Amino acid sequence: MKTSHYNTVLDLGDNVSLMFNALSGRFLALNGVSVSSHSDLVTEIKDEKMLSGLKQIGAVIDDSVDEVSLVRDLIEKNDYDDSVFHLHINPTLDCNFKCWYCYENHKSGSLMSSSTKDSVVRLVENIVSDYPGLKRFNLSFFGGEPLIGFHKIARPLIVSIREICQRKQIDMHIHFTSNGYLLNDAMLEFFNEYKSSFQITLDGHRPFHDKVRKKADGSGSYDVILKNIKALADRENQVLVRVNYTKENIGSIKDIADDLAVIPEHVRTFISVDLQQVWQDADSSAGEDLRKMVLDFCRDIDKSGIRCTSHYIRDLVRNSCYGDKRNYVLVNYDGYVYRCTARDFNEDNRAGVLHSDGRIEYYDNALEKRLAAKFSKTVCHTCRIAPLCAGGCCQQAVEHTDDECIYGYTSDDIDAIVADRFEYLFLK
Repeated sequence: MKTSHYNTVLDLGDNVSLMFNALSGRFLALNGVSVSSHSDLVTEIKDEKMLSGLKQIGAVIDDSVDEVSLVRDLIEKNDYDDSVFHLHINPTLDCNFKCWYCYENHKSGSLMSSSTKDSVVRLVENIVSDYPGLKRFNLSFFGGEPLIGFHKIARPLIVSIREICQRKQIDMHIHFTSNGYLLNDAMLEFFNEYKSSFQITLDGHRPFHDKVRKKADGSGSYDVILKNIKALADRENQVLVRVNYTKENIGSIKDIADDLAVIPEHVRTFISVDLQQVWQDADSSAGEDLRKMVLDFCRDIDKSGIRCTSHYIRDLVRNSCYGDKRNYVLVNYDGYVYRCTARDFNEDNRAGVLHSDGRIEYYDNALEKRLAAKFSKTVCHTCRIAPLCAGGCCQQAVEHTDDECIYGYTSDDIDAIVADRFEYLFLK
């Protein structure tokens, strides 16, 4: 027997500790035993009953077990699933807002041409023919603001692609990442039939949000967007409200919980909340206080029956980003192909191009290079949270080629990640 690489021990006081194994995802309480995250449990644990419990959660394993290979197998199982395909479409890179933190260079007046739209339809026809085991097709719209030109681009694509999927008896899911402001009655009527999911962002509560998302006349947008969130949920469309927080607006997010709590209960079941720190603010020195406020907000919003998550609950292996999937592609309005929505859609980040026959040509083996980069750093292989982190996503892996943790995690950081996970899963 040997001790797992992926153990973390949290000292709870009073001679009680909590053992977590990241590969199994299981916790075990230890009473009256003093061990650390790096202890050799096989030699230090004498109690047979406790040793048996450690074996059950994977903290102690057979000598023959290759845990690094098991993590790779887990990554492959989730990222190489041929039963699902995810297609992102940018109908435009134009946007009706100019948020200060946005990483994109918006292109005014840009809109997908009819010929590119036809090529997208042929791409989908090729996909459903090439993947006989395909059971689910995820069609997502990004941008720019994807509701710009909705009736010219997104709507006809949805109708055409649903017809293709129906012929092949493939389940289709529609998703929009939108600021939510441009929704109107005609769109809502369409989404009443074509049930969809949305991610819509709020930048703190009203006074903070309206500073970021101002209309041309200087007025705010918070109330309109909140009204549209309610209207979508009332028509049984799933809405993920992404709350972008900073050290400046963090104190206001509790008021968002109050605004959502007054929505009728049957409507709230279609709303969930996700908290994400604005990336330019991520180096804030107020990290610990920020973390506590985020988790407090999650507790408050959960009380109203709305599911809440935050980026503190890491799980980049079992719930990896769509951009990590082999069966994923993003087609930009101009026909160029990308593999990530978290980077600007410029020439440097292009992965390939969509041809008129619906065939994708990848540049310089871009797809295989991205997939191979994930979990390739040796420093990650025996990290205590490797089965949760995998060393970051494919995009981060190709951008950081040195053999160092891309997040710069300390031992205390890892302990905090595990503690947050326990609190989220069990204490809430």
